[in-house]
Amino acid sequence: MPTTIPGNLIFQSPTNNDPLLDLNTQPSLDLQFAASKTLYDRVSGDNLITFSRSSNGTFVNSSGLIKEARVNLLTYSEDFSQWTSNNASAETALVTAPDGSKTVKKIVATTTTSTHTIFLLPTVSASTVYTGSVYVKAGEYSKVLFRAGAAVPSAITVDLVTQSVINSYGTVVNPFVTPVGNGWFRIGYTHTTEATAQNWAPNIIGYPDSGATVTGIYEASYTGDGTSGIYVWGAQLEQASTVSTYARTTGVATAAPRFDHDPVTGESLGLLVEESRTNYIINSTNLYDACFETTGTGSDADGTYVTYQDGSTKGYQGSVAPTGETSVRLKTPINYTFVGGYSKQRTSFNISFPSNTPCMASIFYKNDPTNPITSIKIQGQNTSGGQGAQITVNLTTSPGVSYGNGWYKLSVNLGTSPATNGFNFFSLYVFSNLSNNRYCEFAGFQVEAGSFPTSYIPTSSSAVTRAADVASITGTNFSSWYNQSEGTIYSESYEALGASFRGNYLIKSGDATTRIQEVTNRFYISASFVNLPTSSVPGQKYKVAFGLGNQPQTASSGGQPVVSLNAPISQEIDTLGLGDIAAPSGTFGTGHVSRLTYYPYRLSNATLQEITS
Repeated sequence: MPTTIPGNLIFQSPTNNDPLLDLNTQPSLDLQFAASKTLYDRVSGDNLITFSRSSNGTFVNSSGLIKEARVNLLTYSEDFSQWTSNNASAETALVTAPDGSKTVKKIVATTTTSTHTIFLLPTVSASTVYTGSVYVKAGEYSKVLFRAGAAVPSAITVDLVTQSVINSYGTVVNPFVTPVGNGWFRIGYTHTTEATAQNWAPNIIGYPDSGATVTGIYEASYTGDGTSGIYVWGAQLEQASTVSTYARTTGVATAAPRFDHDPVTGESLGLLVEESRTNYIINSTNLYDACFETTGTGSDADGTYVTYQDGSTKGYQGSVAPTGETSVRLKTPINYTFVGGYSKQRTSFNISFPSNTPCMASIFYKNDPTNPITSIKIQGQNTSGGQGAQITVNLTTSPGVSYGNGWYKLSVNLGTSPATNGFNFFSLYVFSNLSNNRYCEFAGFQVEAGSFPTSYIPTSSSAVTRAADVASITGTNFSSWYNQSEGTIYSESYEALGASFRGNYLIKSGDATTRIQEVTNRFYISASFVNLPTSSVPGQKYKVAFGLGNQPQTASSGGQPVVSLNAPISQEIDTLGLGDIAAPSGTFGTGHVSRLTYYPYRLSNATLQEITS
C-alpha cells in the first residue's frame, strides 16, 4: 500500500515497485514533489523546507490551465497567538490541520459579556480588491463570524453544520464555504478597500447558537465561558477577486510554492523553481488595450471588431486562452495585394526594455483550424536609433509548446537589445502565403530579460516582476537526516526549455566554500567537477545519483556507468538549497524538481546506475 502521512498525503512505497524504496537501506529524506504536490518529507512526515517568493507566480494545473500562486499578505497565517485579541485567546489545540500538521489554534472567548474577536492588521492599498479566507472547524461553537475590519467594515456569518453563509453584512462579494475534509472548511469573501482608509483587517471568532448578536459594526457580542470556541488554521489575504492556493507565512508575507504540470497530459512535474524575471509588456492580460495599431486593409465579414481606447479597431474577440484571458484575434486582410508572396497583418506594443540585455519573447496563440496563418514574426525595435531584431517562425515546422485545445506557447530569442535605449517598440505580425483572410488568436504576450523563457507573468498597467523561488533546509531540519561521513543523493528533474544553466539543488557549508551540486549536466564538489554520463533533454525527466564519502566521489545519470571525481568534502555541510546553483552569489536555477531523496549510506556504484535507469 502507498505510505500515507497526516493530511492524507500519499507517497510511493516499496509495494509500488519504487526502486528507491526497494533497496536494503531506506532513505532518511524523501521529497516526492511530483507525487505529493507538497513540501512534506515522506520519511518524517514533516515540512522541513523554508520556502519564500515575494511575488505572485503562475503554474499549470492538472487541467492544463494557468493559475496564480499569490502572496499571502497576512504575516502570521497559522500562529494566531501573534494576532491581536479582544476578549478572546488563541490556544494550542491537539487537532490535525488540513495539511496534516499540528499547527491548529483554538479561538476561545473570555467570560466577558461583550464583543469577542482576534484580528491582524496587514499592509494594503486604497481602492483595491482583496479576498480574505481562513480554514475553520467546529469546536463547541459551530457558527463563525469572519469580518474585514475597516472604516467601513464588512462581514459574513457562517454555519458549519449546514455548510452555508447565514448572513452578509456591508459590501461582501462572492462569499464561500468550501469543505476540505475532516470537518474543515475554507471560508471567506471579497471586499474592496476604501479610497481614504486603507484597511482590510481579518477578524475571526466563533459564537454560540443562542445569546449572540451582531453589532452595528458587524462584531459578535455574547457572554463566553472561557473554554468554548472554534478551531482555526491557514488565514490568507490576497490582492485578487478570487481565492488561490494557501501560502503559509511565519513573519513575512510570501507566496505559495508552485507544483507544475504538463499542459497536455496533466502529468505532475514537481516543484517549479525559477529565477526572478520581469514581463515588460504592459497590459498582457488585455491585448485589446495593449496594442495600438495594425497595418493592412479590408473589412471583417464574420466577426465583431473590438474598439480600442484610441477609437481605432485592430482585432476582435477570440476564445479564452489557457492563461484565463480572452484572446485578441488577428487576421490577414480580405482584400490585400500580396507583397513578397505574403499577405500580412501587424499589431504593435509600446515597451521600455533595457539596453544591451538578452531578450526573450513569448506569446500564446491558437491558429484557426479552417483558415490558418502560416507564420508569425515577433520584432523588437528602437524607433529612435532604427535598430532592432526580429524572428519569423514557420508554424508548421516550429509550432512551439502545446497547451492543448489548439493552443501553443511560442518563444523566440531576439538576442541582445540595442546598446543605446534598448527596445521601445514591439510588433507582432501574422503572415499567410496561401491566401488572404486568415486568422489567429493571441494572448499572454511576454517580453523578458534572459536567454530562455519562464512561466507567464500577467501584467496590467505596468511591467511586473516575479521574484525568485527560494527553498532551503537548515538547522535541525537538515541535521536530522544528513550524514557528514557518507551518503547518497538522488534527484529527478525536468530542465526548463532553452535553459543553458540549470541546477536542482545545492548542499553546502554555511559560507558555501564547500558545495555539492548538479549543474548543467555536471557533478560538482566545490570548484571541481566532472561531466555526467548523459545530458538532460528539455521536457524529459533527468535522473542523477551521487555517491559521497571517501574519494573518489561517484555519479551516474541515465542508467550509465558511474564517473568519478577526486575532490574532498572538506567542511561540515549544513544547508540544502533547492534551485540554488551559484552560491554564494545567490543565482537561482530554473526548472522542475520532481524528487530529491537522500540515503545516510553510500550506495554501490552498480546501485547508482540501477536507480537512474
